[in-house]
Amino acid sequence: MDLGLAGTPEQMQCALDDGTLMNISSLPIKRPGRPEDVANMALFLSSDRAGYVTGQMISVSGGARMP
Repeated sequence: MDLGLAGTPEQMQCALDDGTLMNISSLPIKRPGRPEDVANMALFLSSDRAGYVTGQMISVSGGARMP
């Protein structure tokens, strides 16, 4: 498996620590994404706090993808 492209959060953290995780230096948020990041967005969107949010494309990518 190429750790620069995929892997578990723990494998990605090891690759980041080793300096082999691709493109991390160009991210505004200098850490690998974790499943909790997506879960937190899903929780927000399903909450009353997102009651006025409509038709949005939301990227949970640490800035790697800016729609």
